[in-house]
Amino acid sequence: MGWLLNDMMESTVTEKCKQKHEYISTVIQKELNLWFKERKYDLHVFANSFVITENYRKSIRSAANDTVDD
Repeated sequence: MGWLLNDMMESTVTEKCKQKHEYISTVIQKELNLWFKERKYDLHVFANSFVITENYRKSIRSAANDTVDD
């Protein structure tokens, strides 16, 4: 009787651990997706900022003028 009870308890604990692991994995996945979405937005805003685009254009023009002068 003790072995049967031990086997049932082990099965129950194993199943609960699997369920908890799946739940935690789902929560982590959602949080990581949200974090990456926020970083992608930050990168988009930064890359399209006036300071970046204007300085990039100046850099391109400067490089083009340097090659023309050579």
